Amino acid sequence: LMYYHVDEMAKATKEIGLRAVLGETVIKFPVVDAKQPYGGLEYAQKFITEYQHDPLITPAFAPHAAYTVSKQKLQQINTLSKKLNVPVLIHVGEFGNEAARINDNPKQLSPVAWLKDIGVLDQRMVLAHAIHINQADIDLIKQSGAGIAYNPMANAKGATGIAPAWEMYQQRVPMGLGTDGPMSSNQVDLWRTLSYAANMQRLKHNDRTIMIPEQVIELATIGGARALHMDDKIGSLEVGKKADVIIVETQSANMMPNYNPYATLVYQANPSNVTTTIVNGNIVMEQRQMVHVDTADVTRHIRTIETDIAAFAKELAKKAITSPSLMK
Repeated sequence: LMYYHVDEMAKATKEIGLRAVLGETVIKFPVVDAKQPYGGLEYAQKFITEYQHDPLITPAFAPHAAYTVSKQKLQQINTLSKKLNVPVLIHVGEFGNEAARINDNPKQLSPVAWLKDIGVLDQRMVLAHAIHINQADIDLIKQSGAGIAYNPMANAKGATGIAPAWEMYQQRVPMGLGTDGPMSSNQVDLWRTLSYAANMQRLKHNDRTIMIPEQVIELATIGGARALHMDDKIGSLEVGKKADVIIVETQSANMMPNYNPYATLVYQANPSNVTTTIVNGNIVMEQRQMVHVDTADVTRHIRTIETDIAAFAKELAKKAITSPSLMK
């Protein structure tokens, strides 16, 4: 995950008992948690120092994109990521005009080729989106060992395009599923993403035989672990791995008929069908009841700020409607 105030997110994640890879955003503008351009870099270093050996939180650097972070800062982050042995999360190929928006790119290399050219594309990187990429880019990604976060629902809502996920899957590029942020898909719901992951590829290729449910579940589990290079610890139920398990009930009407468990999970299930969640061997939700947090208290808190959020969201919506398309 790439966002702001990730130290606070880490506290909340640990309170609930979940596992997360959290990256502090680094960007060339002043933002909500950093008054100076690139202030997120110092923030990230402090966060990484605090959580580097945490059993649940994997801290990371999160340079926003090749066109919003300078060559020098990307190279500095790469050096630090090697020293600290942490992931680097970055948006790549979300828009079709990124090559033209990158400074220090006189050859107009693609974002992937540019990252390779400046020496920062490596196995610690996870590339979010990867929509506007070609076969040469896929080859570079595979050679580097970088992972991919495929975000089909957010990409559909934002009309940014359909990633060549089927091509990357066939070529064994490490790839998992993502939701992008709540502003991009309105909810951070991996269950809805499952069906989008399959259907967007079928639409793109006009082929309903590809990205079958078994392959989608692979992307949602061990695929994501491979993209993060954590597949030796998580992503599948194997002896010696962390005990991260969910139990999904099959008695609700939306889960019937259940003739193929993979298809049921991809096309029928939703979050309410998860009855129990176990992370690191500890139960964090049982029979749909959170163990470590009072959800009613959380709801009351949200209600107190909901009006302010709604007003802010309406202003953002007005600006979005009148703003020129980022795709142009």
